Amino acid sequence: MLEHVGAIDQFWSLYQGLKPWVNHSARADEVLVVQMRAEASDFIRFNHGRVRQAGHVERVQVLVRLIDTARRVSSQAVITMSPQATNTTALDDALIKLRETNAVMPTDPWLTWHPQAWTLEERHDTSAVPSEVAMRVIASAAVGADLVGFLMQGPMVFAVLSSVGIALWHSASRYSFEASVYAPAPAAPDKAAKFHVAGDTFDAQAVEQAIQAAKQQAQVLIRPAMELTPGDYRVWLAPAASAELLGMLSWGGFSASAIKTGQSPLNALEQGQVAFAPAVHLAEALGEAQAPLFDGDGVPRARAIELVSAGKLVNTLISSRSAIEFGLKANGAASHEAPEVGVMQPGDLPASSALDALHTGISISNLWYLNFSDRQRCAITGMTRFASLWVEDGIAQAPIKPMRFDDSLFELLGPQLEAIESESHWLPDTDSYDWRSWGAVRAPGLLIRKMRFAL
Repeated sequence: MLEHVGAIDQFWSLYQGLKPWVNHSARADEVLVVQMRAEASDFIRFNHGRVRQAGHVERVQVLVRLIDTARRVSSQAVITMSPQATNTTALDDALIKLRETNAVMPTDPWLTWHPQAWTLEERHDTSAVPSEVAMRVIASAAVGADLVGFLMQGPMVFAVLSSVGIALWHSASRYSFEASVYAPAPAAPDKAAKFHVAGDTFDAQAVEQAIQAAKQQAQVLIRPAMELTPGDYRVWLAPAASAELLGMLSWGGFSASAIKTGQSPLNALEQGQVAFAPAVHLAEALGEAQAPLFDGDGVPRARAIELVSAGKLVNTLISSRSAIEFGLKANGAASHEAPEVGVMQPGDLPASSALDALHTGISISNLWYLNFSDRQRCAITGMTRFASLWVEDGIAQAPIKPMRFDDSLFELLGPQLEAIESESHWLPDTDSYDWRSWGAVRAPGLLIRKMRFAL
């Protein structure tokens, strides 16, 4: 059940089979780019600590892109693991339609592509723990708990071929287990402790420890919830909560285009009007998350780009199109110019000492429904949720009723930032509506002197 042994080899054979078609199908005035995505994924849902649904998805998608000197058009081609002749026919049909469409398309003044040949083969394929084993580990650890969760694991592939001689392959295996342990009903039917464990290969010990910690948190949630009045509170933001705040900076914060057009929430930081705390260091670090080091056009991407150093903005993310439009030098950023693997460097506060350091205030495990309330001030609003606890003298006393905060990241990551956790935690993007994502955030917990709660 749920086997994907040999899937990577199958995908590799298909990739090799696409090369002859790419190399021989382009005309003299054309560039052909073929982008291939593939996955062999197990998806397992848990309810009440038991397996509710288990499935396996194995699929391949090929995108064919036709470029001439002034236009670019793309089309998906349906291919299979069938003999190469079958796929060649599908690709030929797609190319005919692309040429017809390209002939009537307007010119694109910011059109770019990578004209130099280069090759790369990166494999981060690890031996996956069979999903049957992972399911037994989770079900055993969840005994006695109302656990609801989602496990996904398996290999992923991203590859690009081009008629100019580009041949790029990236494959990696990953797992992600995201779950909640609900407080015993009927005392607290709507309260839960949420957690996320992820990595290259299923880690039974880490998953068991996370489930046990969530069980203990759920016991605190049984206590009557406290209703706090709006105002300023001392706060410990667990890594998942701080990751949500950092993720908001991806909404145009580091985009060269957004900064040049005045739409970035970090314009004041870029202009030197404000600064984050000196302990704040942020980067885009594809290499640390084993993400592909090239984009869908075959443009190389840096393993790491330093964005904020010692609280100051030192780089932005510059796509090829923005480089042409604004006269900048591209640094391999994707077209949306947002960090796909955002990393915040850790500090010196051990997680085991976080509540003692907080002393009295709110410990927040998760934040939800975030949005900008004032982009020019980098002000963000959102809600507390799940295990958000009132803490006195370093000891969690009771859950709090959901509250809405509204504060500026210039404050929270600036003068109000007291300490940063000594470890950063990987929190991969769990989006799987289209394809499993390569994105992730690595974030430490944050101790905040004062955070404003409006409701």
